[in-house]
Amino acid sequence: MRAITLSVLSLAAMLITQGAYSSPYKGKYVSDLNTEAEYEGLHRVGSHNIELSISYEVTKSGVEKSKYPVEYVKNNFALSHDELLSLLRERGYSPIDCKKVYSLHIFILSYETMFFSDIFDKYDGERIPNTSIYGMLDATPEIWGNTNIILAPYSTLVDYKTMHHEFAHYWHNRYCLSDIYPDSEEFAEKMERVMERKYND
Repeated sequence: MRAITLSVLSLAAMLITQGAYSSPYKGKYVSDLNTEAEYEGLHRVGSHNIELSISYEVTKSGVEKSKYPVEYVKNNFALSHDELLSLLRERGYSPIDCKKVYSLHIFILSYETMFFSDIFDKYDGERIPNTSIYGMLDATPEIWGNTNIILAPYSTLVDYKTMHHEFAHYWHNRYCLSDIYPDSEEFAEKMERVMERKYND
């Protein structure tokens, strides 16, 4: 009986653990939106196996999937890490993974939702009135070890730059880079410029 009980408890624990990663965690900005995950799993980036999900807002056109295809997003996420390490090496810095468990859930929203809905009315940062938010990293402080990136299609170059800007915020948090780059926004803008040059090359 004890062996059966332990087996059942072990199975339950395993299912709970799997369940924690089976659905993308939706922070406050996207919690009320109808989204569908197209990719969920471990994504190898450098020495990291990162719990990654890529979800799309459910829309009639589904154009978001063609603007931000899964493989395109995954490849650029890995590329952002390569460029980050190159930049840090130039400064003689070897980053330490200070957040070994830091899942990333990416949500691609429709143009209409991103730019014309009220989802960012909850935004508590400094926002210039009558300006658009092209992308956002939500560190989801309400749940440990998770973060959301929110994107939406606008134009090819803006989408590319915005994606890398938000990836830079993720890496800044993951590697706790505030000692050498105190301002996360300035760091993200720097990485955005690096990636824009690569895009134009």
